Amino acid sequence: MIIWIDGTYGIGKTQVALKVYEKLRDNKIELLNSDQYYREIIKEIAIFGGGTMPQNNKIFLKRFRKIIEEKISDSSKIIIIDMAITEMECKETLFNYINDKYNNIMHFILNATFDNIQNRIKLDFNRDREDALYYLDRNVNFLENNFKNAIWIDTNNKTAAEVADIIIKHIFREKKKDISF
Repeated sequence: MIIWIDGTYGIGKTQVALKVYEKLRDNKIELLNSDQYYREIIKEIAIFGGGTMPQNNKIFLKRFRKIIEEKISDSSKIIIIDMAITEMECKETLFNYINDKYNNIMHFILNATFDNIQNRIKLDFNRDREDALYYLDRNVNFLENNFKNAIWIDTNNKTAAEVADIIIKHIFREKKKDISF
């Protein structure tokens, strides 16, 4: 099973993914942080051109897809992927491919008010805040227009742990439906 935690820059995907991972640690679980893999792959093959972010870099998307497929090969494992799908290239090359091939993704999109997301980005010193703010409206619209069937979670006034608890409740609700776990 794949737990895909999605949302705009600065929404809290990484923190929520870490909390879900910590809370489910006793299970056979692995966390794949797309930003971490992107940094590693860029260093390894010096990707310049073809997209400047994980969501639009074709080389990264294909390499990350192979990594995901290797991890999925153990069907008893839960894979948590923390990655924004805010570009059509990412949706088609990575998300749709994995979803069509394995059909076992629980897709969560973290959401908040526009002002709240802006404030979170302004306080996040681990990213290019200027780019994150510039693309925010576009990213929000992409998610809203492309993933109506995802599980949307309002993160306003919630801690990462509270959002993780909501995700875990959804996971166990699906587990009761006999989804391979």
